[in-house]
Amino acid sequence: MRTHLRLAAFEWTGKVLGEGEGTRRVFLLDEPDTHLDYHSQRRLLGSIEEYVKRGQVVVATHSINLINRVPLDQIVLLDYDRDSGQSRVKSMRLEPGAEALDINAMGVELGVENAVLLYERAFVLFEGQTEETALPPMYERWTGSKWYLDGVRFQSGWNNEGAVLLARLLHQKGRPVVALIDEDTMKLKGFLRQFTRKKLEGQAHLPPGRIKTIGPVFFEMAFSDDVWARAIFAATDGKRKPRRAKLLELRQDPVEFVKFVAEATEMSKAELGTVLGSVTKRSEIPPVLTEVFDAAKELAGP
Repeated sequence: MRTHLRLAAFEWTGKVLGEGEGTRRVFLLDEPDTHLDYHSQRRLLGSIEEYVKRGQVVVATHSINLINRVPLDQIVLLDYDRDSGQSRVKSMRLEPGAEALDINAMGVELGVENAVLLYERAFVLFEGQTEETALPPMYERWTGSKWYLDGVRFQSGWNNEGAVLLARLLHQKGRPVVALIDEDTMKLKGFLRQFTRKKLEGQAHLPPGRIKTIGPVFFEMAFSDDVWARAIFAATDGKRKPRRAKLLELRQDPVEFVKFVAEATEMSKAELGTVLGSVTKRSEIPPVLTEVFDAAKELAGP
């Protein structure tokens, strides 16, 4: 009852302020969302917007719901520095040269919320549906820990230029990024390819050592014929288990190889990634991926 009365008071005050005249004010709200359910928190945000019409509003909050609904450049994060034992003030305002970037629209498109950008400790950025479902379980198998408990975020860029700019923002704000790119991006010059070493170094300003290349050609080809034979066997409930000689022959044309696997399993790339992640043994994880996992875990810190 107290929380609902407090919410009603906020709404009533916002309405009165919206109807009144006079000087603009500064409103300081200390955790106004405490003990409110999800629906009430949304109502609270509507009331705060009424306050904004009459002045500046400063809200201290731990509410992920509120944080995710505020423009990123209006958020100030008080972050604890383990080394100094003091709190640091961090802003997610964009650096000069990226004024045209609508970071919130980009985040919605990529499925990245404010809370993720603010609180995750390290990011693994990649491009591809297979990687999206295969990397998390492989990380757990290699490191022996859960990626979400370590504070590691696996983020697909979906060949989106905004993902390169996202990497730039994260790097500028001290959020470590490790990028995984396919080998074929080193050879192709087409402007449609966004995840290239040149763009990640030149536009995102990532250090060369934070950009890892996987191949030959692309992600799927980094796994052995034995792994793929088991993956196809598992995906078809034991109905198909291609001969290693057949897979070896198909490897001469990587595109045909992936096409064969997709047709044999009748699965999407995301589904294939799930199976691949489940059947790959720890000792079979490609070295470049173990480097990515080790780097992400180290960058995330204790």
